[in-house]
Amino acid sequence: MMTPYRDTGHLTASQKKYNTIHAKSRAFIERAFGRLKGKFRRLKYLEVNDITGVTDIVCAACVLHNFILTYEPDNLYSRQQQEDIEIDENLSASEKRLLITNYIS
Repeated sequence: MMTPYRDTGHLTASQKKYNTIHAKSRAFIERAFGRLKGKFRRLKYLEVNDITGVTDIVCAACVLHNFILTYEPDNLYSRQQQEDIEIDENLSASEKRLLITNYIS
C-alpha cells in the first residue's frame, strides 16, 4: 500500500500532486468496493478465515463485474485505454512512490 507524503509545509508541487491523486484514487477504490458489495450483496456477509481467500473472492467479483459491464447492452461506462507503468517489485516503498510521483508529473 502506498502512503501519501506527510505534509510538513515543505512539499514540492509534484509531491502535492501525488497526494491529491492518491486521495482521489483511494476514494475511487472505496466506491468500487461499494459497487461490488451492491452488485454482489453476499460479499457483505462473507466470513473468510484465510486472507488468501479474501483476495481470490475480490478478484473473482471484479472479473464477474467487468464481464457484466463488457456484455451489458446499455453499458454506462466508457472503455478508456490507459498507459501502464511498470514498477520493479524490488524497489522500496519510498522508491516506488517517487517513481509514481515522477510519472504523474
